[in-house]
Amino acid sequence: MARQFNTVSIQTEASAWRTLEAVLERGTAYRRGDIELGDWTKFEAKFWIGKKEAVLTPPIMRALLELQDAILRTKLIAIEQKSSLHNISQQERDSYEIEAYVYAGSTGVEIDLTEIAKHFIGEMVDNVPPEYILIIVLAALLLWVGNSAWRAWLEHRKDLALEQVDAGKQRDLLEAQKFASQVDLDRWKLLAQAQQAVPIVGEIEEAVEKSRLSLLRAAARSDKAKLGQRILNSDVAEEIIKSSRAADEEESYRGTFQVLGVDSTPKYGFRFRLEDVASGERYYASVRDAILASREMEVLQEAVFQKSEITAEVKLTRRDFAVVKAEVVLVEVI
Repeated sequence: MARQFNTVSIQTEASAWRTLEAVLERGTAYRRGDIELGDWTKFEAKFWIGKKEAVLTPPIMRALLELQDAILRTKLIAIEQKSSLHNISQQERDSYEIEAYVYAGSTGVEIDLTEIAKHFIGEMVDNVPPEYILIIVLAALLLWVGNSAWRAWLEHRKDLALEQVDAGKQRDLLEAQKFASQVDLDRWKLLAQAQQAVPIVGEIEEAVEKSRLSLLRAAARSDKAKLGQRILNSDVAEEIIKSSRAADEEESYRGTFQVLGVDSTPKYGFRFRLEDVASGERYYASVRDAILASREMEVLQEAVFQKSEITAEVKLTRRDFAVVKAEVVLVEVI
């Protein structure tokens, strides 16, 4: 079958991350066409429970139900802008119903989400403005099954646990554990950028996090587990569960920026894409309503066309070390 001109082919998880980065960098006006998926949209986990094989314990079953709920909530958040599962129809539940394959050699769980992902993409194409489709689809799938997302999340939660535990055996256990590579951490920042571009990505991430915590509880009730292709023992899982999520951190920052582009889509307002010259960090920044018609806006727009640098003061909100919200407060020409 001939491939349509605007077909987007995503055959691996690495390809999905590259495509998300490209869309965030250059934008897209994705129109009707195909999004071809390979066989990477699979959730995999493994639990060691004594000498038992292929046994589903209540904590594992609850975790799988939480994953099911996260997928359903993703569909509702992305398409209907709500997250409550009340009044969801049986037809909708059937369309997004997961099937878990449990195999021996401890308790291995595999869930192929390919057909669910295709159905989700189809609904997105029919109901969501085209410029948001790829960002939401890619972010959602990577949050559901992305191994890099799992590893980066585990690393951040481990660091948070370290901040909340005293010296001793438990601290030694946490310090000895390394979940994520720098590539994983950089990819996690792409999800933060996706949230800046399309705020509902943050709501999807919160829905998926509940299922991750539930899977960690299952790991804590096992001898050890494998999540995101990383082994963690029950003690480490328990310590991570006990740590509370850090509150968002706000800071005001003044620096030199390259203005990479502008996003004027009406749904999320007028925003500029900035690169911090000193750190290389990139993010979308909105502009305060009070200066929408002022000289600052003109300076930002001119910097886009002239590819010039500016000095700006921005108000940043960070979560898990990544910027999830930014607002331009003051702008000056260099």
